[in-house]
Amino acid sequence: MAPAAATKFTPGTLALLLVVLQGCLCANLDDIHSLYLNFTVKTQFGPREPWCKVSSSVDKLPFLQYDTDNKANPLGNLGKDIYNTDLWAYLTQRIEYMGQEIRNRLPDIQLEKHSVRGHPTLQVKMFCQHRHGQHVGACWQFTIDGQYSFFFYPMNLTWTVSHPEATGTMKEWEKDKELVKDLKKVSIDDCGHWLEELLKYWKPVPGPTSIAPDATQNVHLNTTQLSLQNSFIIILVIILIIIAVLVVILVRNFCPAEDEAGKKK
Repeated sequence: MAPAAATKFTPGTLALLLVVLQGCLCANLDDIHSLYLNFTVKTQFGPREPWCKVSSSVDKLPFLQYDTDNKANPLGNLGKDIYNTDLWAYLTQRIEYMGQEIRNRLPDIQLEKHSVRGHPTLQVKMFCQHRHGQHVGACWQFTIDGQYSFFFYPMNLTWTVSHPEATGTMKEWEKDKELVKDLKKVSIDDCGHWLEELLKYWKPVPGPTSIAPDATQNVHLNTTQLSLQNSFIIILVIILIIIAVLVVILVRNFCPAEDEAGKKK
């Protein structure tokens, strides 16, 4: 039986392999985009004071401002571009819903050693990051009366407290399955959709993208894990290319001898 034809190793083949490797390396450098929602929610409010205020931005670029009196108003060119679109309608609807959900839970706020004085104000910051449709990280920060904070990380459904006074409230909210479901949906599912649509209108702002300082711990952890995964993939591609080159060279070296032996027979 005639030996199988050897695969030819040409400069074009090597160039193709290098292009594949370059594509993997470049994919690791794609920009990460961030979306921020900043809620301020109160139980008690005056006649001209809204009980909920929300600001939103993409990569430090404000595009939406909302309050329960004036509803949602666009900010800057990005806000004007998406105003009166389906994206704007769904985004403001979800903001209103989450504002009400947070307000409904204000009466349940507890402090460990001190009683809650008067009517507490809760500041809620939502931060999420995506890279071309891939979720990178997300975090919710809850701060009671500007002092007592705790966090929710939707990617692994964990809660942490930065001030012991907020421990009781955090534990109660952690048990609230409906709240956990809503927080995860907004910061992962909704956020991915919003960023994908917003970036169709978004114009880049000079300078690096900032990361919310209060959300860095797990976001950086998740980003580091993703970078390690990408690095592992790149190393694996390099190893496979080297193996492929060696195999091709070996096949080329041995196959001519086999061909000559076959001809003599």
